Amino acid sequence: MLDVELTKRMTSPDFDIRLSLSAGDELVAMLGPSGSGKSLTLRLIAGILRPDAGRIILNGRTLFDSTRGINLAPGRRQIGFVFQDYALFPHLTVAQNIAYGINRWPLGERRRKVTELLKLMRLEGLEREFPTRLSGGQQQRVALARALAPEPELLLLDEPFSALDNRVRERLVREFSHLNEVIGITTLLVTHNLEEAYALSSKIAVVEGGRLLQFGTRDEILRRPQRRAVARFTGTRNIFDGLVIEQGPSYSLVRGERFEVITPHPSLAVGERVVFSIRPEDVLLVPPENVADQEADWAGHTEGGGCQPEGGRESGESSGSRLISGERQNAFLATLLEERPRSDGYTLYVSLCGPKIPADYDLELTVSKHLYRAFGLGRRKTFYLQLPPEDISVWRE
Repeated sequence: MLDVELTKRMTSPDFDIRLSLSAGDELVAMLGPSGSGKSLTLRLIAGILRPDAGRIILNGRTLFDSTRGINLAPGRRQIGFVFQDYALFPHLTVAQNIAYGINRWPLGERRRKVTELLKLMRLEGLEREFPTRLSGGQQQRVALARALAPEPELLLLDEPFSALDNRVRERLVREFSHLNEVIGITTLLVTHNLEEAYALSSKIAVVEGGRLLQFGTRDEILRRPQRRAVARFTGTRNIFDGLVIEQGPSYSLVRGERFEVITPHPSLAVGERVVFSIRPEDVLLVPPENVADQEADWAGHTEGGGCQPEGGRESGESSGSRLISGERQNAFLATLLEERPRSDGYTLYVSLCGPKIPADYDLELTVSKHLYRAFGLGRRKTFYLQLPPEDISVWRE
């Protein structure tokens, strides 16, 4: 278990990181943009830098506590560290680099450990080579083996795959995912790559500007962001201000500036201002035969364009959804404003309220090449789409 509470540093007055990892958290990713404080946090935990205030506790041992005057030296913290540039000693062989942190062990134990790690990291036959003769992936394995040699209680990885090309990175990410199951050490990984964090971690901590914005399972971070910055950084393009206008036993009806959505969030209150979002890949295309107009006083978007309320309901120009299979499921008639090809499909920018200039779109969605062709999107400019209620995130700000 790791408990970190670092409230400030002189060089970064707003630095405020509070993080708690339990024994079951085998690998946690710290995700954030460059300069957000991720690498700084690792260096503070490892003891390379000294915090001005706070505490760090690892498996019940206090590594740092500003109020009690405790600050263990890095060598006493039982923490392994893999730096972004690997920091291998160029004048030492692979075997000597791995053994660097266990030089005080008896010779027999030291040799046994090095042999074990050479096999684990698939470095057999390279023990007498120097780092300059190794590939980037091999250097990364040596750095990881060196960090694991002293049998640390915690492993810190600072952007370990960033210096590798995409092909090598993808392979090593897969390998490390399996390796992490074998070594069984609580690991804190720093990265700015969402795919890397999602592939490797059980939980993700999102940081920005030296502050922890949200900490949760990888699906909670991706599917249930609680701040705009978290939603934006994790790839949610569709983020809207909203007002709760109706509350049921298992849903809330939220009105945005341009359209309304049903959401499964019964704890909200009518009149409450919220933010709601949906990821581009969660917006679905709907066959026209599955969609029927609402049997209510709110018709929403028509073929002629515009979002016109019917029946005198107040709200300006918010578009209502239609029915799918007899249930209200956030289905809308969309107008395609712009499309951009991707390697795996297309990104579409659409309006739910009739024709507008391309820059002024309502929703961004991604579709595969297969769906793009199946729905004939290259020939038509209007189609139905759905915002599944279970994929809509809602939070208060």
